[in-house]
Amino acid sequence: MTSRFRLPATGLGAILSFLVVVLLARPTAADARPGLYAPTDGRAAADIAYLYMHETTSLQANGDGEERIEFLVTNTGSGPVNSTGFIFRVNTTQYWGIKAWDDAGDLQYSISIEDDEIYITIHFRRGLATGESYRYYFAITFPDLARQTSGQWRLAWTTTFPVTSFVRTVVLMEPI
Repeated sequence: MTSRFRLPATGLGAILSFLVVVLLARPTAADARPGLYAPTDGRAAADIAYLYMHETTSLQANGDGEERIEFLVTNTGSGPVNSTGFIFRVNTTQYWGIKAWDDAGDLQYSISIEDDEIYITIHFRRGLATGESYRYYFAITFPDLARQTSGQWRLAWTTTFPVTSFVRTVVLMEPI
């Protein structure tokens, strides 16, 4: 009699495990927080693997903040890749101080805005060959990245990115 119930219990356990995985993997309200996100809609180069990312947030006394990001990517595809992209999900689409560069100088970039998302496309200096790595940098400043209450800062910023090695630095700037 016990063996009859093991199969259904095992099947029920498998179904419950599947539902837990599906519910945990599905986007939640927390995913809507302001931050830096990898695009999931096919706009980014599918053949780019992110090896290293260093995100530095410099917060000013008024809560405005500069996001400065160093990326190291590699081409995992079978042909050259000329660009890649990422998304800033923000409370406001105001920004300033935008810049993209590599060790040889400024890079071209393009911006598109949809609702509360700023989509950035970085155009590489030249096509990235299969297996080739490339390091580039990007900076942008947004209003209200953090709030200070009772002498304590709260950074309302998240980063969701498929990267092998990630470093985050937060710097509090002195008032001018």
